[in-house]
This record gives sequence, structure tokens and C-alpha cells, in this order.
Amino acid sequence: MLPDDETDVDALVQSVFDEFVAPGYSNDGIGAFKKLITTGSFTERLRSGSLVLLAISGKKIKCKSV
Repeated sequence: MLPDDETDVDALVQSVFDEFVAPGYSNDGIGAFKKLITTGSFTERLRSGSLVLLAISGKKIKCKSV
């Protein structure tokens, strides 16, 4: 992942969480997750040395693995 990818990664993480994970969590659990995934959180992870791998087809991100 490059810093310029953050907007697309944020959108993908949010949509996957909302569709597949959130239904099994309480409102408190959903809120706690959304506090972790804030604007800038992935870029901050990159700066701290974390590796974020993306699957890309053409110019579109298909999936994400942290």
C-alpha cells in the first residue's frame, strides 16, 4: 500500500466490515472498531513500519490484507 491508496483502502475496509462483520457485533463493538479505522490510520501504520498488502486488478483494489 502507498499513502495515496488510503482512501480506497478505508472504503474497502468499511464496506467489508459493514456487510460481513458488523452484523455480529453490538453497537459498542461496532463503535470500537470504527474508532480504530479513522482517516489517516492506515497511513500511520505504514509510517510505523507495518506492511499493508493490496490485491489490485487494473487500477482497482480488490482485497486487503494487513
